[in-house]
Amino acid sequence: MLEAKDVRMYLDKQLQFSSLDERFYHEALVHPAMTMSPSRRNVLILGGGDGFAAREVLKYKDVKSVDLVELDPKINKIAKRKTISRLNDRSLYYVKYYHLDQKEAVG
Repeated sequence: MLEAKDVRMYLDKQLQFSSLDERFYHEALVHPAMTMSPSRRNVLILGGGDGFAAREVLKYKDVKSVDLVELDPKINKIAKRKTISRLNDRSLYYVKYYHLDQKEAVG
């Protein structure tokens, strides 16, 4: 039995993350790529509007800029709210993010 209080985000009825385990996922996603990269000065994140991948990228002192491209501007807005902003260490305040029109992305 597991009794827990966590923060969850759903998108189109699909679980995007739970605060109980999102760190495991984002650490495994980011750190291997960052470790293998010969240069980490400028980083591009595609998706990741919740700010969790950015949080992990920003742990590297040699990172000078992070650009994040997100399809849905609502995700960034939600992720800047207090509850999620605490979880992502306010990472979205340290990156430059862009929103790509979904029609442009597909077309």
